[in-house]
Amino acid sequence: MKKESVLDILMLPGRQIKTEILVEIQQNPKLYKKDLLKILKQEAANPQNPAARIEYNHWLYSMYLLAEERDKDAYSPIIKLFSRKGNFLNPLTGDIVLQNLGQILASVANGDISQIIKLIENTNANEYCRAAAIEALVIMVEIGEYTREELYHYFNELFKTMERIPIFPWSILCQSAILLYKKSFLKEVKQAFHNQLIDEIFLDLEEVETYISDQELSQLALVKKKYGIIIDAIAAIDWWANFKEDKEET
Repeated sequence: MKKESVLDILMLPGRQIKTEILVEIQQNPKLYKKDLLKILKQEAANPQNPAARIEYNHWLYSMYLLAEERDKDAYSPIIKLFSRKGNFLNPLTGDIVLQNLGQILASVANGDISQIIKLIENTNANEYCRAAAIEALVIMVEIGEYTREELYHYFNELFKTMERIPIFPWSILCQSAILLYKKSFLKEVKQAFHNQLIDEIFLDLEEVETYISDQELSQLALVKKKYGIIIDAIAAIDWWANFKEDKEET
């Protein structure tokens, strides 16, 4: 299939795309890199936030495909896309933030935590995007691109400085701190529960105690079951309802 035809299909409105189009791009990453980056950068500069729109998903496919390649040039536009103010996410992009944004950020950061830190500390950014950025740091520890000691010191600072309001980053911070460092942050986590900063549907004290007392699970094993960088873009989006429907039709 010709490159121009592939890009034309990628740019079409609608939520479905044939798997063969993504496979073509996967198999020829260098051929499509500039075009995928151009899509991301254009949407990052778009004053009409693409994450709030549902009719075009070309930038989402581009983001996953570039993450698979661990493309560092995608880092800044992805951060910009998810650093916008307020609750701007539609149902699909909201689920992507919860399920994959941390993986995507860790994939394209290539060891550079600076922009991830800015997103975490951006009090104007969407709370779920900030939480995903915390998850990105945990993934970077898992893959050896950020040390446990460095993350420990950053978590220690975050417990002291993050705004004292019940936002989702508190839930992810407390869960991650317990998974990685067990009792080291137990005092801070209990204080966060006392101050009603944590979503107890997501994490409760009984679960915290289980994480601490279960000696059979290593500190990173729990994280590894849940996280990792984007290795295969198609596999990573397999949970999208519209993508499943397209696969069933083909």
